[in-house]
Amino acid sequence: MRLRLVGSFTLDPLAQALGRLDPPRGIAVAPYGQFRQTLLEPGEPGGIDVLVTDLDAWIPGGAHGLVVLSSADRVASREALAREVAAFAAAADARGARLVVATLPAPVRPVLGYADWQEPEGEVAWVHAANAAVAGVLRSHPSARVWDLGTLRAAFGTGAAGDPRLLFLGDIRMSPDFAAAAAADLLRLVRTLEAPPCKVLALDLDGTLWGGLAGEEGLGVAVGPESPMGKAFLAFQRQVLSLKRRGVLLAVVSKNDEATALEILDLHPGMALRRPDLAAWRINWEDKAANLRAIAAELGLGLDSFAFWDDQPFEREWVRSACPEVRVAEVPPDPARHAAALATWDAFDASVLTGEDRARAGQAAADRSRRELKAGSASLADYLRSLATRVRVFRPQPPELPRLAQLFQRTNQF
Repeated sequence: MRLRLVGSFTLDPLAQALGRLDPPRGIAVAPYGQFRQTLLEPGEPGGIDVLVTDLDAWIPGGAHGLVVLSSADRVASREALAREVAAFAAAADARGARLVVATLPAPVRPVLGYADWQEPEGEVAWVHAANAAVAGVLRSHPSARVWDLGTLRAAFGTGAAGDPRLLFLGDIRMSPDFAAAAAADLLRLVRTLEAPPCKVLALDLDGTLWGGLAGEEGLGVAVGPESPMGKAFLAFQRQVLSLKRRGVLLAVVSKNDEATALEILDLHPGMALRRPDLAAWRINWEDKAANLRAIAAELGLGLDSFAFWDDQPFEREWVRSACPEVRVAEVPPDPARHAAALATWDAFDASVLTGEDRARAGQAAADRSRRELKAGSASLADYLRSLATRVRVFRPQPPELPRLAQLFQRTNQF
């Protein structure tokens, strides 16, 4: 999908970095400083417009101009900014384009220094409130997104993110290294607009959820706060559960004795993840590719919805070759790095979470109950009658639009 960079300063370094990372993608840069005209004028349909600005695009004089305004004028200027962004989003909707708005960067040091916090509409507070206001207006536009460039800048190092010489030379506000980091982050966000995230995380057990071998150590496997190794596996489990709260279904695919493994899941005092957290499992001595296919059939999902995490390189390579649709993690050899690696893996990146996403794990448990009910019913008619399904027809309102947009992207069931 074509990208057009629109901003209040020179964005060519960002465009060049994007071109290096994704050469086939069309990258355009709008005329310098003309973001208002560019975003409001009719244009070709489709594509993604990325708006990147600094404080001085909205307040004449930037931070120095902000501090001389009254508190009321500061509030008014922030509200005006939000209205303009809302107009940009509406114009993008009208021409069938997507709009991505980068957050404003917080100052390295406010003009008023430590006294800035005393101001009711201080510089730091104003920037954060402005970013929150922009996020607020964009929520009513399903095709619009916020790009948290300010946090990325802070993580990169605000001092290293820019170069004063480039600023004075050509209003270039990104150093080459920061432009490369920003381009990688932007492409990661853009890909969430082009392809849905994985819906299922399929996990190994030994060496993944705990240290040691279940078949040899039973409830003595290492997990929990009692040892350094156990803490590492506990941190990984907590990161896994954070994905469940975002709507990712959890499954286990392990070569193990099922009774022993389930006993650990149920009874080990150090476990954060338990059997009810799992949507499905295959714990046996079959090959893991076949087990992934079986779980996909059970959940009614395509293999392209699956991500696979296993500490054994052999198993990862086998799944890559036998199930190329599955996203396979590059797992660090050191368990201490597993939680951080999972947190930064892009397989589950989603720019929007709906209520249905958050409820997906509960729905999977309900599906399991329905399958068990169906197996125990005398006939299909008895089973359907026992479900007591009710259908409600309604005209969608703004809160339903993100979910409606998701459903239009489904191909395997709708």
